[in-house]
Amino acid sequence: MNWDIDFKPAIFYNVIVLISALNQSDKKHLLYQYSFVPEDDLERIGVEPSVKRNLILADGRQDTRLLGFCNFQIEGLEGIIPCPVIFAPKGSLFLLGATALENFGVDADPIQKRLKPILAIIGGFLASQ
Repeated sequence: MNWDIDFKPAIFYNVIVLISALNQSDKKHLLYQYSFVPEDDLERIGVEPSVKRNLILADGRQDTRLLGFCNFQIEGLEGIIPCPVIFAPKGSLFLLGATALENFGVDADPIQKRLKPILAIIGGFLASQ
């Protein structure tokens, strides 16, 4: 099951395909920690919550939401990669989180309004003896 939603996000959009473990999919235009996807869309494709997460929302409010895992496929990028997703309230914006961006090896470029490749950093420092 693939379909598009026509809306204009705040920064820019890419077409993302969400694929549940049951291989049902839902094509959306998504944006910019965790990806934020309306719970009714996740439920429709069979994504189940794993745990609860305490969150601080962009407006400063605190909330506890369900978290699950969903395979993402981003138009123009290689691979189908599992990413954590927050079960957002119905009617919420679709937000592509930093974790998903890192999993795909890209960063959001707000000037050129596109996803650009980045190099992964493995390890943060060398241990001394």
